[in-house]
Amino acid sequence: MSEPNKSIPAGFVQYLSVEQVSLILGCSTNTVARQFESIEGVIDIGTPGSLHKRRLRRLRIPRQALERYIAERQVSRRRRH
Repeated sequence: MSEPNKSIPAGFVQYLSVEQVSLILGCSTNTVARQFESIEGVIDIGTPGSLHKRRLRRLRIPRQALERYIAERQVSRRRRH
């Protein structure tokens, strides 16, 4: 079976949903949304809230941002030990 990244054209940014990232990281979707909402490159395609409706947040997270997040967490864990 081939890797999914090999079929992606050069220069194409692959975006992941909050649900996909939560499966990769092994945490809840709420945690992913909180951790990634302010990271550069993350797109919020949700709807704004109004007086009688709550905001709907749909984040799309670039694979590179996820990889950077994982790398930074691994470095910070090494420094603690």
